[in-house]
Amino acid sequence: MELETVQSPEHRKMKLTLISSILSLFLLSTTLGKVPELKSPLSSISKEITKMFPEGSELKVTDSTGFEIHHLTQEFMIHSINMVGEISERAHKAVGPSHKGIIFKMNILKQNASIQAVTPQTLRKPYWSSYINHLNFEGYSLFYVMEYGSRSDRKLIHEITSHLNSLSGQIHHNR
Repeated sequence: MELETVQSPEHRKMKLTLISSILSLFLLSTTLGKVPELKSPLSSISKEITKMFPEGSELKVTDSTGFEIHHLTQEFMIHSINMVGEISERAHKAVGPSHKGIIFKMNILKQNASIQAVTPQTLRKPYWSSYINHLNFEGYSLFYVMEYGSRSDRKLIHEITSHLNSLSGQIHHNR
């Protein structure tokens, strides 16, 4: 005998929102010339965030659970710094935002997935800053990084992070 799961109206609404968001992301990404093969839900946030970026921004699907949006990026030679503060002797190439650029990265994780960083926080790097945050939805977690240069559009950065962080009715912040 199978037990029937009773879903609350909020749960059904969230499912419909997720389905419509995946379709919206697909339609938007085909406009940008990319067809994502996303297998996990990316919620309505995906659509809204992608719309906020200036024309000419590039959408990159990283895997089945995440994507990136690149606007005004360039290649840098970086000396990595590990968790105890040691700086590597050898530099490696890394793509980052130019002084006016932004890179937004979003990944869906399992619900209550733990991460090693305290969130939210802003990490200062030699060429750019990175705002990171980890938010919990019902059924999954959202981890995002907003990398930006010294002269990036602060209004856009604030608009995106405020929008994500304002969804307190659907999201619980990890601290």
